Amino acid sequence: MDQTLLLSKLTARLTTLQNDRSEAQASITAATAQLQSLFKTVPKRPTHSPSLLLSKITALDTRQNTTSLTLNAEKKLLKEKQSFKDSLRLHEKCDQHQLTIDALKSQITDLRLSLPSKESAITELRKSVQKIRLAESLACPFSSLITTTVPCSTPNLSKVIGKGGSNIKKIENTCTVRCDVKGEEEVIEIVGSEESCDKARSLIEAITLSETLTIPISHAVSGFLLDKTRSELLKEIREWGVEVRIEKGGLEVRGIPSDLESFKEKFSSLDLVVSYMTLTNPSMGILIGKSGATIKRLSKSSGVQINVSRSKENDNVEVIGKSMDVERCISEIEVLIIEMEVITESEDLPLPIRNLLLLNSGEAIKRIQKTSGCYLKVSGSPKPEASNSKIDYKGLRSEVDSAKSLVSEEIKRYASSEVIVHVSFDALPAVVGKGGQIVKQLRQAYGVAVDIDFELGEVKVQSFDGDKRNEAVKAIEEIKRVNHVQLVEVG
Repeated sequence: MDQTLLLSKLTARLTTLQNDRSEAQASITAATAQLQSLFKTVPKRPTHSPSLLLSKITALDTRQNTTSLTLNAEKKLLKEKQSFKDSLRLHEKCDQHQLTIDALKSQITDLRLSLPSKESAITELRKSVQKIRLAESLACPFSSLITTTVPCSTPNLSKVIGKGGSNIKKIENTCTVRCDVKGEEEVIEIVGSEESCDKARSLIEAITLSETLTIPISHAVSGFLLDKTRSELLKEIREWGVEVRIEKGGLEVRGIPSDLESFKEKFSSLDLVVSYMTLTNPSMGILIGKSGATIKRLSKSSGVQINVSRSKENDNVEVIGKSMDVERCISEIEVLIIEMEVITESEDLPLPIRNLLLLNSGEAIKRIQKTSGCYLKVSGSPKPEASNSKIDYKGLRSEVDSAKSLVSEEIKRYASSEVIVHVSFDALPAVVGKGGQIVKQLRQAYGVAVDIDFELGEVKVQSFDGDKRNEAVKAIEEIKRVNHVQLVEVG
């Protein structure tokens, strides 16, 4: 018969027997309750027996029929006779009550006698159903299922079971068997096909020969593995088919030799390392972040553990994890510090460019500062005879780079708006004016940048407003014309 069909029929029969048993138990409970109620309501039996009562009634009948009685005497006789008849009826009621009790007792007895056979049949059917289901779960025919035992001493039983039943579960899954450890009998019962049972027996015998291996690891790596946030990694390690106990400074592993070798290879492939960094106090502040937010984010995203220790001068950082993760985390830390560290840089600034940047109350400087987020400071004298000035940048590296780029763009922009007026060396002082007074007036009047190159005899006029720039150039040309010096030959 097909195994599935057999299981279906046995299950149906088991259900029927269980229902019969439940009904019998319910009937026993109901009958018992009824019996207890009857015991509480047993009627009181009269003192005289039924035969005596019958003889008394007969005697009264004879007296009534053979004797002339007064009316009162006859009433008394009839009353007495009725009393005897009531007592007879009470006897009948008591007998009926007892018959009901006896019938219930008999019913309860019969039901109780039927229960053991039902229980026995249910137990046998249950075993058969369980055996067929076990055969299905083990993917073997019901007829091929066998049960065998392996002797195992009490000390070795714990080895076979493993921590949390890990070893016995591995045997069951690997060999497709069901194992039942019987400690009192010091045996392990194995159920499965003959081939599977033999394989499981071999594994059990191998486990009894298990050994203990200690793998040295640093305290930092121990702490990394025991960290609650690494629970998934630790879970993975403990599923490698051996018992694992982590101690500070060592990893204690117990299992059969072949599993120990496999574990060593897998653990070695994790490539857990510890790397160190030394940072300045400001850099450490960048790494930790507000309320530790940055260091927590880096630790989580990289899958590493980051420990820090601080001192007055330098701070130390310890990064623990898989080699690739540690390298990536250190790179991220270095990039973060570079990006977030406040730096100061300076550049030389030609005088014309300085004046252009500070033109209109430093409009360009303010715009650059707002766009880049970098602080700018321009130093140096605006006088034509002054040497080159400087521009200082202060901010994050990205802000400084942005500000430099914007300053460069401003320089290109100003350069494209420059007009050069050639002035003779004799007329240059007139354009400059006493103490640079004329140049200042030109700047203020037209809102342009005016710079003098005394070596080349050039006056550079710069402005984005073409009209104002042209007006300033006309004013300079006029100064040239008025102050033009021409040599006249006299002879």
